[in-house]
Amino acid sequence: MAQETTLTLMTSMTEAISDAVALRYGAVMAPIEAAHNVVYLQPGSGNLTVKFPVAPTGMAFNAVTDGDIFTAHDAGAMTAVEITPVPYELQVAVNEQAILSNPAGYVSVLADKFSEAAHVLVMGLLTDLYDNGTVSGSTGADLTAATFATTLGVLRGKGVGGQINAVLHPAAYTQLMSGIGNIAQYGSIGAAAVGGAPSVNLFGANVFMDSSVGNDGNDYENFIGAKTAIGVALGTPTGLKFLQLDASHIVVAMSVLVGVSVVSATEYLWLKSDYEG
Repeated sequence: MAQETTLTLMTSMTEAISDAVALRYGAVMAPIEAAHNVVYLQPGSGNLTVKFPVAPTGMAFNAVTDGDIFTAHDAGAMTAVEITPVPYELQVAVNEQAILSNPAGYVSVLADKFSEAAHVLVMGLLTDLYDNGTVSGSTGADLTAATFATTLGVLRGKGVGGQINAVLHPAAYTQLMSGIGNIAQYGSIGAAAVGGAPSVNLFGANVFMDSSVGNDGNDYENFIGAKTAIGVALGTPTGLKFLQLDASHIVVAMSVLVGVSVVSATEYLWLKSDYEG
C-alpha cells in the first residue's frame, strides 16, 4: 500500500507545482469560461452547491401610476439550477531519481499535464450535455455556413438574446471555414484561440475550437448557444501530494472539483457535423 513520502525535495516541490498549475489552469480553462457560465469555487469551500439563476419566462414591464410602484404585477419568481461539484483525482507515477535529477523540468511538465487533463475532463462532461440539446444540422453532413446561419436564426427565433457562442471540434471548424471564401463578408478572424479569444466571429457568433469536443460515432457534438445555457462549477486543482509507490517510483496526485449542468435547455443547440474519425 502506498505511503506518503517525506522526501524533503518532494515537499518543497509541492508549492512550486501548485503555483505552476494555477497559472496554466487559468489559461487552458479560459475558452470554456468565455463560452459558458463558469463559477470558480473558492479554495477550501469543499463540495459547495452553486446556484445558477433562472429568470421567469415572459418578464415584462407594466404600466404603473404614482404610488403603486411597489405593487406586485403578477411578477414571476426567480428559480435556480443547483450544481454540486464532485471530486476527481489524477495520479501519475514518476521515477524518483528522475524527478530528483530535474525538479524544474518535472514541475513544468506536471503543471501542463495536470491542467490539460482537467480541461479534457470538463470538456468531456460538457460534451455529454451538448448532445442532449435539440439537434441542428444533419447526420453525416459537413458543417456549412448556411447551416450555421440557419442555426443562429433558430436561436434568435427562440428569443435567445445577447452574445451567442459556438464550440466546435477543429474538424468541424475546418468544414465550416472551407466553404467561406472571404471571411470579411460574414465576420472577422480573431486572435489565436488562446486566452479565451474566439478563433473567428461569424454572423455575430463567437466561434471557439476545442479538440476535446466529442462525437457519437457519426457526428461531432458541437455546441452553439448562449453563455447562460450551461453552468459550470469549477474548483482549482488542489490536494497535491506525493506517495511512495515502490522503491524507485513516486506517485504525484492532484484533485479537482467539477460540476456541470444545463441551466436553460432552450438557449442552446447540438450543432451536428460529420465525424471524420
